Amino acid sequence: MKKINSAVIGLGQIGYTYDSGNETTRTHVSQIIENKQFRLIAACDADYTKIKQLKTDGRVNIPTYSDFKSMLDSNKIELLVLAVQSAEQKKIIDYSLTKNIKNFIIEKPFLSNNDEIADAIDKVASVHGKIYVNYPRTWDNEFLSDFKNSLSEKIQHINAFISGNFKENACHLIDLIFQSLSNSGDHPKVCANHTFVKNASIKFKAPKQTFNMHLTHIESNIDLFEVQIFFPSHILFMEYGGAKIYRASIHKDKFYKNYNGMRCTELNFSFNHQKGLAALYSHTSENFGKSESWEEKLLSSFHIHDFFSVK
Repeated sequence: MKKINSAVIGLGQIGYTYDSGNETTRTHVSQIIENKQFRLIAACDADYTKIKQLKTDGRVNIPTYSDFKSMLDSNKIELLVLAVQSAEQKKIIDYSLTKNIKNFIIEKPFLSNNDEIADAIDKVASVHGKIYVNYPRTWDNEFLSDFKNSLSEKIQHINAFISGNFKENACHLIDLIFQSLSNSGDHPKVCANHTFVKNASIKFKAPKQTFNMHLTHIESNIDLFEVQIFFPSHILFMEYGGAKIYRASIHKDKFYKNYNGMRCTELNFSFNHQKGLAALYSHTSENFGKSESWEEKLLSSFHIHDFFSVK
């Protein structure tokens, strides 16, 4: 199979610096290098220190640019990765389309508002391209399947504690719940929401259930979310964004072991960021140039913008 010529705009944390000096593959640059279906042909960042770090590490020898237009003008790119802020995405997508670049992997949150999302979908679909947003928990089909199976009872409510950038980290959880409750042509909706500086409340109306999800913003040096999903007979705990998952009885344990005395069992599945990102790139290569309903994976982005637009 011919390798897919790929380029990255944005060499920050998820673009590359998470992996700088480490033997990890948590970033877009590393995943492209490691996946034999792709060829990294160029990279761009307005911050020269990030470009210098990529060159110094010596993992790849490619042209680098400080201006994205120069990179797009100078290379025949088949897949463009946007590891940039939401506000920067629209102008890059629009310019890319004038250069016959029509396949994208984009960091979340996707674009700045719902009008931009609808416009981008229409433009990319009209040239038979695709857009994938990096929600690694929902690209890892094995994790998503196990998580769906853990939602065997109706959800009563969800509590989540979000650190770091509130919207950027909360949208991972919102997308996970959205994708877990979606069926073909039948998706959950946000039917009420309230957003404040330090906390938020969202009502999910799924095909067979309705429940509230409460988000609390906490101060921490680590970007993560901790989640408590309440069912009639038990509670599901997700630590470190799903790196550890527990099922706890709602009944008190006389020995008061964990979670304020709740009887707790660690489940046999968990989330691995490197595996999730690798799954996104595997999906991209396996479906490159093929027809698929890629737009359905973007539906949660509309609700995320609706949710955080209310003050």
